[in-house]
Amino acid sequence: MTDINYDIYATKAVSNGRKIDGYGKIYFHANDYLKKIFEDVCVDRCKVLTVTGSGDQAFYLYNAGCESLDLIDINKLTMYYFYLRKWVIQYLNQFYPDEKINRFFLNNLLSKVVPKSNDEYISLEYWKLFLKNIDNINIENLFNFGMNPYINKIDDISLLRDKMGSINPRFYNKDLFEDIEGMDSDYNTIYTSNIADYKKPTVENFRPYLDNLCNLMGEYGDNVICANVLRGKPRNVEAQIFKESFVAYRIPEIEDKYISGSPGTIYTRKIIFR
Repeated sequence: MTDINYDIYATKAVSNGRKIDGYGKIYFHANDYLKKIFEDVCVDRCKVLTVTGSGDQAFYLYNAGCESLDLIDINKLTMYYFYLRKWVIQYLNQFYPDEKINRFFLNNLLSKVVPKSNDEYISLEYWKLFLKNIDNINIENLFNFGMNPYINKIDDISLLRDKMGSINPRFYNKDLFEDIEGMDSDYNTIYTSNIADYKKPTVENFRPYLDNLCNLMGEYGDNVICANVLRGKPRNVEAQIFKESFVAYRIPEIEDKYISGSPGTIYTRKIIFR
């Protein structure tokens, strides 16, 4: 059950540098080089699971034509930010907010919102309570602005905006390395971003991660897409473990101011003939 009063308490704490289990800074935008990764990705009519993060990954997947989308993240605040981003697209026709998130911005945006789902309603109530407590929230410190500002901005969001009124994703507050109980097991594609960068690179950590991904994909799932944010290639233990069940396709390497190396790896399920 969601307790937005506690979530606001945790928001204040995080914004002032305190650690609260299940809560953390919000990525204002993705560090993944999504424009490059999605040149090699087809999710048309697919059922997809993605990390919630900044919301960028989800919006790219919607824009690419996925049929349905579920989101997963260990940070409870990401659902609220996803809906804020959704409203910015839907009501302000902007991919990212064109102005700072402050009292004036929130008053203007929230007055336009008509929630269409329970999660969206809860998120609206969260941001209203956020607004009431805004003087006690260090907004600049609540967000992680990352390494690659605005490289993923979608300039023409007309198609994406048309979809915003009807989307109703499911959110899972879980860790893909640990607990997937109660989740579906028929995803065609799973987008994990670079969550592997935040785990100690041991077989003991990555074995349950691989098992969980395979279970979530069931019999007919095809691809796991991982972003190579920090080193331009997957971690050695990831490559070692994943080759048991997947064939790796490394997205071609690039050299620019944002990344040196491959922006991502697509792991495709091995075909097993029975």
